[in-house]
This record gives sequence, structure tokens and C-alpha cells, in this order.
Amino acid sequence: MAEPLRESILGHPLFPLAYLLFLIALGVLALIGPLFWITVLFNIVLIYIACFFMISFFDTTVTARPILQKWPMVSILIPAHNRGDSLRTCLNKVLEMEYPGKKEIFVMNDASTDHTRKILAEFKGKGIHIIHNEKNKGKARTLNETIPKTKGQFIAVMDGDSFPEKDILLKTIPRFYEKENIGAVTTLVRVNNPDGILEQIQELEYFLSFGIHNTVLSAHDGIYVTPGPFTVYTKEAMQKVGGYDEENITEDMEITFHLHAAGYSVVLEPEARVYTDVPDTMYKLWRQRKRWSFGSWQTMFKYRADMFKPQKSFFTFFFPKRVLLEGSSVVFLFMILRMVLDMLGTFNEAFQSIAKIGFEVVSLPPWYLSSSATLYATLILLWLGLMVLGIHISRASYRKMLSPALVLFLAVYGIFIITVQAYSLLRVIIGRRQTWY
Repeated sequence: MAEPLRESILGHPLFPLAYLLFLIALGVLALIGPLFWITVLFNIVLIYIACFFMISFFDTTVTARPILQKWPMVSILIPAHNRGDSLRTCLNKVLEMEYPGKKEIFVMNDASTDHTRKILAEFKGKGIHIIHNEKNKGKARTLNETIPKTKGQFIAVMDGDSFPEKDILLKTIPRFYEKENIGAVTTLVRVNNPDGILEQIQELEYFLSFGIHNTVLSAHDGIYVTPGPFTVYTKEAMQKVGGYDEENITEDMEITFHLHAAGYSVVLEPEARVYTDVPDTMYKLWRQRKRWSFGSWQTMFKYRADMFKPQKSFFTFFFPKRVLLEGSSVVFLFMILRMVLDMLGTFNEAFQSIAKIGFEVVSLPPWYLSSSATLYATLILLWLGLMVLGIHISRASYRKMLSPALVLFLAVYGIFIITVQAYSLLRVIIGRRQTWY
């Protein structure tokens, strides 16, 4: 039987390179073409997406969690590499979890070079299975080697610097019994350390991404990542997909795509919350986002032949949307360069006019300013509306909207993210490697 045209094109080894060249061509068009209309087009797309998420949120119905008569056994896996004192807090939170069924806890020290071994010694005799890797194996391999040792029907995977609320299992486990083929249940991730301005910017981002974004994606079977801070899987699903991909540095995203490809659904339980430490310096944030973005491209290219498959809305809409949005980062960089050049040109023109004829300043046409301002204002208002919904879902204080971090988030942070995405795409195309740690 002949291979479908879609799979033969998308699955071709040169498709990623062709995709990058296409994006660069669009970027060059943005650099030398009619900037106003290109800006209008991109703003319309972004406004449509923002409206889609807002309307979908209000159209989402909340169903009551099933009441369980018998609670299944859960295995909790915590891979740790140089997590420091955060690991001690994490383990204390795990021991405080409320759960009427049986549970077992595994902590895997992946050849840490800090005082992780000493911290784990404090928990001997507390019912925790402690495993020490003499050589660093990476998170995916460490998890894959531990999963066969578990006895639970469900496997909860969490990071060593994450702090779950005590009722997190009570809220996630019942979700698996809502319908068949639920392979994983994710949780709402909150920032644990919003002390500095950088951490506060990330907190606002988390309100959008893990709050409103994942809530809507869950309602449409469109979740594309099971966050590392805390996610519960069925052991059956984990075994069916062969565990984690040890060659992918964003194993939590890759396994989500794999679950979708295997016919499983992934849902969010917004009432289940976990707190995690976020980077507190630009260097740490750059390294983290570079890894996330690199792994995202790595995963999307791996499953590109599944794009537009009619069996699931994840492959027909949400996967292509993500490819489009992350790919647009290349075009956005060209647009920003064009805007900077235009601004410098306008300033130069203005200064020349001032020198020649006095204080008459050359300005852009009023129709350009008014139209662009209207589009940007509309987009900002929509994002602010989504931010309010995300804060509401996260049950945080609305005073977060008054933080100076909001201005930086709207004005600067997006440029940082698209720069990381474009840089990571280039690294994937040319075959560079990215390490986890």
C-alpha cells in the first residue's frame, strides 16, 4: 500500500530544513516587504488565538470527579540531580500527602555532586526507596530503569525541586475513571519563589501557560506536555509507549506526544497544584528555555508525520498550531529588526529635517499609527483578560496584575522567548546536541 502523500512529505528527512527555509523567506519578506500588512496579518492571527482561548474557557464545563470506593496503589518517582535543600522540602511534602490507598516512594539520586546523598540519608527508615546512580544516566533513563520496579497501578513522576499540595493525589487519581483511555493527568504548576522581578515575570507566564492555556487544551484533548513538577500516568500507558525517550531532553513533552499517538488522552486537573522553583538569573533562565525549546522542536520534528491525522484533534489542530506559533518566532525576529531599522531611519530623517528647516519632525502616516495602535491595544487587552483568567484558575491574588513585572512581561519577555525559539530551531536543523543538565 502506497504511503499517504501527507506522511511522505511531512516525514521526509529534508522537511525540517525546508520548513526553516520557508520561515526565513517569510522573514526576509517582513524585512523588505510591506511591514504594515505583515504586522496586521500576524496580529490578526494572534488576536484570533487569544479570542479562541477566551471563548473556549467560558464554554468549558467542569465535571465532578468520580467518587472512588477503592483507591489504587500509586508509585511516586522522584529523580534528583543536584537539587540541594529543595529535595529535603520536596520529600517532606511527599510524606505529608493524604491518600487512603497504598503508595510507594522512589528517589533516584542521579550521580549528584552536591550534598544530595547526605540529605537522602536523613530519610532512611521512612518508607522511601533510595537509589544511587554512581554514573550520571539522565532523567529519562533513570526513570525507565525504575518503572519496572514499581508495584503501583499509577505512576506519579515529579521533580526534586517541586512541592505538591497534600491533596494532589486525591484530586488527580479519580480523573482517570472519568472515561477510557486517559493516559496521564497533569496538574496546575505554580511558582514557589516569586521573590525577584525575573521570578515574578515567570509567575505571570505560568498563570497563562499552566492556568488558562492548559485548561482550554485539556477540554479539547490538546495538551502537549505533561509537566515535570508533577504528573500522574497509568503504568499500562507508560509500558505501552515504552517509557521515556532517552534521546530527548524534554522527555515530558515527548511522552505526551507518544501517548496521543498511541490513542490516549491527557487531561488537566486544575484543582491539583504543585509549586516549583524557577530560575532566578537570566543565565539559568536562558539555559532552561533553550533546553525546553530545543526539546520541543526535537519532539515536533519526530512526530511531524502524524500532523493533520484526522483521528485526534491534537494532531489536526493543536499540533499544527504549535508548529506555526513557534515557527513564527523566526519571522517575528525579522519583523523586530525591520521595526528597529525603520525607527532609526525615521529618527535620522527627523534629525535631518530639524537641521535643515527647524523643528518640523517627520512622522509616520496617521493611518499607520492609528491602525497599528488599535491592533496592538486590542491584543494587549485580550492577553490581559487571559492573564486575569489564569490568575483566577491559579487562585492567586489579583494584585499580581499591579506588579511592574507585568510591563516587562508584555513589552520585553516575548522578544526573549522568540529569540530562544529561533535559536533552538537553528540548532536542531544543523544537528547540534543539547544536554539535560
